[in-house]
Amino acid sequence: MSSKTLVGYARKNFKVVLTELQAEQFKETFLEHYAGVRAWQEKTAQEMPAQLRTRSGRVTYYMFSDEGYNARLSFPIQGTAADGMKAAIVMLHPKLKRLGAKIVLVVHDELVVEGPEQHAEEVRALMRECMIAGMQLYVPSVPIVVEPEVRSTWAA
Repeated sequence: MSSKTLVGYARKNFKVVLTELQAEQFKETFLEHYAGVRAWQEKTAQEMPAQLRTRSGRVTYYMFSDEGYNARLSFPIQGTAADGMKAAIVMLHPKLKRLGAKIVLVVHDELVVEGPEQHAEEVRALMRECMIAGMQLYVPSVPIVVEPEVRSTWAA
């Protein structure tokens, strides 16, 4: 994201106030510490590939070389996360069914499951297990953190 976008994102999501210069310095420091990220971003900017794949092999195409640098950076990451979530859902569904529980909502990297109260802790453990296993299919070298919660309401 641009420095200007980072200023807004930090304020909205974390209540952190930055100037554009501070945001630019933050980005530069981040890329100094994560040289592989910098190299990948620079390679993507130079090559502007016409097609990209997620770790599962799912592909997307870009018809024009000047189309979507940010989309080209996002697709392999967000697409792989989506693939991992889909795998987790496939693993989780039959296990929930036997407990009388069901997935009622999927939003980005979150699942909402409803089930009988007496199975709440078992459902929570299954969600964690399946979400980790689903993501590890595609990113086995990255630690996957899942923090399921049991609540009596959807309200935050």
